[in-house]
Amino acid sequence: MEITVRLFEQAFAVVDVETTGIPGVEPGWEPRIVEIGLVAVDVEGRVSGYLDAAVRQPEEHLRDPRAAAALAINRISVDELLAGGHDEESAAKGVVAWLGAMREEIGLAELRAYNAWFDLGFLRRPPWSLPERTGLAEGECLMLAAADLMGRAGAVPRATGSDHGRLNAGPWKWPRLGEAVAWFNGRGHPVRWTGPAHRAGTDALVGAQIAVAMARERAAEARRW
Repeated sequence: MEITVRLFEQAFAVVDVETTGIPGVEPGWEPRIVEIGLVAVDVEGRVSGYLDAAVRQPEEHLRDPRAAAALAINRISVDELLAGGHDEESAAKGVVAWLGAMREEIGLAELRAYNAWFDLGFLRRPPWSLPERTGLAEGECLMLAAADLMGRAGAVPRATGSDHGRLNAGPWKWPRLGEAVAWFNGRGHPVRWTGPAHRAGTDALVGAQIAVAMARERAAEARRW
């Protein structure tokens, strides 16, 4: 008989977006989503669904010099987006439908992200408005949760005032996604890159693996008490 272990109280989706910049950095520039990835995780920690889509924005936005640095980091070409991306309204509609299907299939109840301030910040806005349109709760920020585990283990230092600025949250320096991957691997968790970093589908899958690794770490910590 197969024995299953419930790792989570409720199923969730880890979401990652790639964009044309960071809000508030360039005066007068409003970055937009160019790629979105989502991974559904059931209560036993199994990946139950995956969605990855390119999002087409107006050509004048994509070719603006202020978008160039972000697109270079993501290694996403303007021509690729214009030729193969979904328009934003259609992409948002497709994501809402997918989340609804996952809700029916596995009882999906939350949205999570590694850097929730960034990713969910974009997805609260129209035309996405994902929490409002889906009724899904916003779950924990995986980066802050990882910082707590890694900080208490001595893997990241205490935060300084400049680390987080006006977004300061928690006592620990925020670990980059790659730092968290290395640390959890060192703890014996199989967190693996399945493609290039800074692509939405890859980063969402890694975020889902980190969420499972953290749940196992917390369970082990609870047993020690």
